[in-house]
Amino acid sequence: MFFSCKNNTSDDKNPTKAVTGYDISDTVFVDIKGNRYKHLAQIPDSLYTPDQEELVRKISTVMVKYVKVEHNHMVLELTKEDFLKMGIPVRFYKIFKQSIKDNNTFFDTSGITNVKEMINESKADYQQWLNEHKK
Repeated sequence: MFFSCKNNTSDDKNPTKAVTGYDISDTVFVDIKGNRYKHLAQIPDSLYTPDQEELVRKISTVMVKYVKVEHNHMVLELTKEDFLKMGIPVRFYKIFKQSIKDNNTFFDTSGITNVKEMINESKADYQQWLNEHKK
């Protein structure tokens, strides 16, 4: 996912909450071979279950179509209700919102001024993935 820019601080008691701001530590993703992953993005594409591939497709679509840059900050142009109507679990909305906040803070504190270019590159990668995984 596009959240790699954020500061990955950790909390020994709950590292997921420290990074995302939300307690989703009980979430475990399993690939078609039974391997367990803490994050959906860690599963290799070739090992996604059909449901996982569909979820990644939906999340990628949100990134490509609904994440914009305004005043050098990322903005999600979907309401929570619209996000849920797309069939994406609420925990991913929370992750999106917190990651965007974390990324914007990182951009500001690091003096990064080319956010639009960075996001456009990420969007191109997501669009390529979507094109390769069309139904």
